[in-house]
Amino acid sequence: MGDQVAVLNGLLQAEVVSLAHPLRVGEARAALSPPYMHALLSPLGTTAGNLPGQSPEIHGATDAISLGAHTGTHVDGLAHVSYRRKLLDGTRIDDPGVQDAAHGIRMRTMENLRPVVSRGVLLDFARWLDVERIPGDYVITPDRLDACAADQGVQIRSGDTVLLRTGYDSIYHDADTFLEAPMPGPDTATAKALTARGIVATGSDTMPYEAVPSPDPLGVHAELIPKAGVFILEMLDLRALSERRPAEFLFVMAPLMISGGTGSPVNPLALIPANA
Repeated sequence: MGDQVAVLNGLLQAEVVSLAHPLRVGEARAALSPPYMHALLSPLGTTAGNLPGQSPEIHGATDAISLGAHTGTHVDGLAHVSYRRKLLDGTRIDDPGVQDAAHGIRMRTMENLRPVVSRGVLLDFARWLDVERIPGDYVITPDRLDACAADQGVQIRSGDTVLLRTGYDSIYHDADTFLEAPMPGPDTATAKALTARGIVATGSDTMPYEAVPSPDPLGVHAELIPKAGVFILEMLDLRALSERRPAEFLFVMAPLMISGGTGSPVNPLALIPANA
């Protein structure tokens, strides 16, 4: 009981670190994802939308946003990728009613995606290799994954969320450079190694998460999503977390409940206990 109280007290005093980039017009997005757009519909100081009898001293503003589900910091849901024309639960993507343009995909979509609350582990490859960002052609192999974890004194356990930092978060606001291939990331062997350890989610600070180019394009996504049900987070901002160097932290992520959606913008949080 004493240990549980200590953990609870640590979380109550935890530092909360956001792992998302702000959404701004013109910034990075996945190739097939529409850009982020923002419009101020009724500025402060106008009477648009005023309530009956509203004081002239009180003003409100409303705005509108439009974006693709895979724009900015986001999570790939379980309907984002199929393997051999099947989703995670075996649903065939060709079956009638599984998907249509008006309603999206009916199975394993964002409205059914559970929030993730787990132990988090950061593997900071940029810090390990002592560079601002690792080379674009750097592939995170299983041996490199284990070596980085050992150097940072962490172990990957069942139920973990494993975050990989390449340093690409430092150039996120330069979209042309950020999206230029090659891009570093794990290969399919590493994806298999992660799923074998029972992780629930993984993510990185790059756009595709996996290494690009690859002899098996989208193979990492296939290993993680339709084969193992592991969520992928992309375009994370891990700089603040890297500066704090926590051995572990509480990871929290709740996507928007988008009916028919294949992904969702997110603002994941790392809670670093005061006694960490």
